[in-house]
Amino acid sequence: MKSPPISLASRLPALILLAALLSLLVDSGCGVFASKNTTEDKPLETQGPDLLTNRYDNGRTGHLEIAGMNGPAVAAGHWNELATLAVDGAVYAQPLFVKNFMMADKRAHDVVYIATARNRVYAYDANTFALLWHDDDGRLPGPDLLDQTVLTPDGTREDCALMSPTWIDSANNREFGIGVQSTPVIDRDAGLMYASYRTRPGSSTQNPAAGAPEQHIAAIRLSDGAVILDRALPASTFAPQTLEGSRQRTSLLLLNGVIYMGFGSHCEETRADHFFDYVGRVVGIDAKTLSLVVNFPVADEASGILGGGIWQASTGISADDAGDIYFSSGNRMNGMDQTPGPQQVVSSVARLHPILTKAADGSVTSVQFDRPPRHAGAGNYNRFFGSIRIGMNGVVCFSNYLLSLATVFGFVTAGTAFVVALAYLILKLSGVPFPLGNPTIVILVLFLGGVQLMSVGILGEYIGRIYDEVKQRPKFIVDQAHGFGDSAKSLKDRVA
Repeated sequence: MKSPPISLASRLPALILLAALLSLLVDSGCGVFASKNTTEDKPLETQGPDLLTNRYDNGRTGHLEIAGMNGPAVAAGHWNELATLAVDGAVYAQPLFVKNFMMADKRAHDVVYIATARNRVYAYDANTFALLWHDDDGRLPGPDLLDQTVLTPDGTREDCALMSPTWIDSANNREFGIGVQSTPVIDRDAGLMYASYRTRPGSSTQNPAAGAPEQHIAAIRLSDGAVILDRALPASTFAPQTLEGSRQRTSLLLLNGVIYMGFGSHCEETRADHFFDYVGRVVGIDAKTLSLVVNFPVADEASGILGGGIWQASTGISADDAGDIYFSSGNRMNGMDQTPGPQQVVSSVARLHPILTKAADGSVTSVQFDRPPRHAGAGNYNRFFGSIRIGMNGVVCFSNYLLSLATVFGFVTAGTAFVVALAYLILKLSGVPFPLGNPTIVILVLFLGGVQLMSVGILGEYIGRIYDEVKQRPKFIVDQAHGFGDSAKSLKDRVA
């Protein structure tokens, strides 16, 4: 008996099922149907997370896991040079990476940011390697204002100058100086990159030692490279020494709204009589105003100790989740005996616990203290009542809300007296008996109590006004100023 012919329509479900199975095999990479390696379509580095600070995180762990980053993926043929990116100057800073960021062209890019020793910053597309923006137009002071001295106090150039080339050409001609030598840090939410750089206004190629060095911190907009704010550290930061003997080499740390950076020596020599005196220090800058809020020298002036450079092998000062920061110091320049103490941490590994507070304009200030260990006994701080006290201080110190409540309650209580009087009248007309004098007492107590509360509230309002004047806080806070040119900075400076 002949079987009936099978039509195409009856075979269609089986064909669809077979196609689905083949698709699963291809997607899962099984057998001969293995799909093409995605690394050939998109470089592995653009598949990872943002790289916003030196060594990926504030712990400086350098730990990063990327799916597909394994031995075969980086074998020959998969791990090759993709492009050469042109920049002006030597690169000491680790390039940073921001994924899927909206740039000035209104398109999202994976962006690599590069800062050079000639105070230049570049933004390249990580996939097409196209130059998105650069500051060769002088948004930051460029090579003409570099601190190119690298000299000793007697005006001679030492071998340590060879450690700071800012530019080398094909004939091995070199240019020396100090520009951007530390890795910047990026605040993606704010859309800003913070870079530390050095200049020497007043110097020239003919007279590089003229003028005085300045250490700057700049807030640079990620989308187009515009410099939003730029400030030089006060010269008093390095007193009683000067910036001549110091160099900012550690990568920047952004923690709780403060940018921390460490300072080492001008050169890594130990002959204090031949080089500029210096003391290593940790400096903290408020990320909002770029004002100095932390200045911790590793040795106090009275100790006579010099040196203690904070280098971190050019990595950044590290931090933990509790907000403590860690650094190591070395390069002691003299043989004086060191007395251990909270202000003598030369040739040491140190932990600092900065206490940060908010100023009236919302910027960060700091109160430094050393937390000594408890040798005996137990603390008597009560978390519940202590939290209530802290909360009450926050309300009383920054508002007159409680005083206003007294006035409001006074009006409410006095108004209640009239409502109660009306209720008594209605009940009396309805024949409800009351004890003799009861309505009078209740109504008078409510009314007079309300009047007293209103009087206290009104008096409190006057006291609150006096309190506001005594605090001498600014009535208006200028957060941003646009279209005023140089006066924009002066407006911010006046809020203090």
